[in-house]
Amino acid sequence: MSGFDVPISTAIKRFRSKIDFMQPLLEAISNSLEANARNIKIKLFVDRGETLTGEPANKICGYTIEDDGDGFNEKNIKSFLTYMTDYKYDLGCKGIGRITWLKVFTNVTVKSHIKDKIIEFKFNEAFDKDKIKCQAALLSDKPNTKILFFGVRSSYYVRDKVELRTDANLEDIRSLIEGHFLVKLSLLKANDRQFNIEIFFDKSQNIERICNASLIDLREKDFSIKGADNSLNNFKLFYKFFNNTTKQKRATFFCANGRIVKQIPEKISYTSLPENKSSILLLTSKYFDEHVNEERNEFNIPDTRPSLESGLSWELINGCLRYKIDEVLLEYFPTLEEDNDKKISELIDEYPYLARYIRTDTSKIKDKEKILKNSKRLYEQDKENTSIKFKSLLEENNINTDVFYKIIENVQDISARELAEYIVYRKQIIAALQKINNGNEKKESLLHNLFMKMRTESDNENRAVYDNNLWLLDDKYMTYVYAASDFTIEKIKQSIEKESEEIFNTKIRPDLAVFYSSGDDDKYRDAVVVEFKGIGANLDEKSKSFWEINRNAEAIRENIRNIRRVWAYTITKFDDKFRKNIRTQDFEPLFGNGCKDEIYYRYFSKIDAHCYYISVEAILADADARNNVFLDIIKDA
Repeated sequence: MSGFDVPISTAIKRFRSKIDFMQPLLEAISNSLEANARNIKIKLFVDRGETLTGEPANKICGYTIEDDGDGFNEKNIKSFLTYMTDYKYDLGCKGIGRITWLKVFTNVTVKSHIKDKIIEFKFNEAFDKDKIKCQAALLSDKPNTKILFFGVRSSYYVRDKVELRTDANLEDIRSLIEGHFLVKLSLLKANDRQFNIEIFFDKSQNIERICNASLIDLREKDFSIKGADNSLNNFKLFYKFFNNTTKQKRATFFCANGRIVKQIPEKISYTSLPENKSSILLLTSKYFDEHVNEERNEFNIPDTRPSLESGLSWELINGCLRYKIDEVLLEYFPTLEEDNDKKISELIDEYPYLARYIRTDTSKIKDKEKILKNSKRLYEQDKENTSIKFKSLLEENNINTDVFYKIIENVQDISARELAEYIVYRKQIIAALQKINNGNEKKESLLHNLFMKMRTESDNENRAVYDNNLWLLDDKYMTYVYAASDFTIEKIKQSIEKESEEIFNTKIRPDLAVFYSSGDDDKYRDAVVVEFKGIGANLDEKSKSFWEINRNAEAIRENIRNIRRVWAYTITKFDDKFRKNIRTQDFEPLFGNGCKDEIYYRYFSKIDAHCYYISVEAILADADARNNVFLDIIKDA
């Protein structure tokens, strides 16, 4: 006779949920606390053999738990022998915790000294209540209960090539126990009940303790949630904020019966707090006590649309909890509003085209990554919805004037924001150019590719917005009909004129050649040719540009028909020696955008070309000024 109203093997099989290796220990500690124990000693046994890979195991293989609680008195024995007993149900006891013992271990031995008796028995699948031993003991002996867990089931050694036993790390195990019982222990502490839990390894002097003094004080915040059945459900939030340097790890849980059950979602509990703080957030309620499952690892609460039976849903609970946590945060972090404003301002500066969406965020702690992700999502939704509505509008025979104006307004707004997105891209290109300049990079290709990728071409029929960055020179240069980067004059001529006439100087390869139509018939063309020199190139290399820009301009006039005006640029970084060299070539300094001696000009009459030396600093100043005009307008939109 097993002593249970169902066979123990059947009771074990009814546990379909995965049981963590340390669950039996946590259940035993819970029993000790519920039995009014003040002192609990936990001795851990360590497997110091080898794993299948030959590495040291260093895993927990068993333990004893000893306490000075009520022990196995008559009521507790009766409860132990009754599967799913309702004894101590109000304390959260489900009457099945001891079954988890046999999910992990094959054998458990119990020895309990109560008053003048010593109760002793073995608990396993062959358990028989008639084999419970009871013998007399001296009244002078102190009450004591000791339970030994041994014989780890084979499924916990290796499952799917993963070792499921717990590492023999004393500090981690103490943290696990403290975190699991934080609510229960905090309540005991609040009621001035003394407790002392000692954890140690067999044959070791090191001891980890959990006691009233070591446990942190939690603050409390009460609130109520009205259910679908009009019932008012009371909740209590225990919370604490602390420095990340402490041993206590972040813990955010929904709790039932004084034990943690389920983690609070990160979007509610905040993983990132001001001042690099971490947090403990524990939500308790009688409602949770009544809706926790038998294994105490999940709740029987619907995600949305609560029924009259359930009363609440996670959607409703999480919404109310988020509001309450926000309240707590504003109380604890007085500078939070200021920090939030700074983050919003930084986001708008970086993504001005999303300003409208960024400003709609209502979270109490601003998470820039989350706000950006959500703002981009809303922006894309608006673009798609506006496009659908506009197409639908065009298909209608009779157009409502009010609807028409509203949709056109939406189209204008989305178009403006798409333009702003491009302006932000330009801001990033300017930053990249600044980085190259500051780094004094010697590679000419870095500068060249930033304006237009080498060995590429673009024309007015197959042009993409991000083909090149000719706007760095001037926005007017974006109206080209053909642009070639690092192509020979021969290739350029073939692309423009589609003819195979004999040409001169076939090997000449301008760094950049851009052509503009002067009219619809393409009778005349204007041309821009550019030579790049590495930012950190030496004086001799930069000085070569004098004859290169002349050569390029002359080659364009000789080989491309109908060329009217030619502008030739050398772009590099200036220093005093190079400026002196420029002046010896009869170039005159131009002034603009506060860049004195950074732009030089000369007209070469023999080749009819306007030639310029222009520094990267001058380009940066001018491009940034033009771009900021757009940015300032967009931020206020």
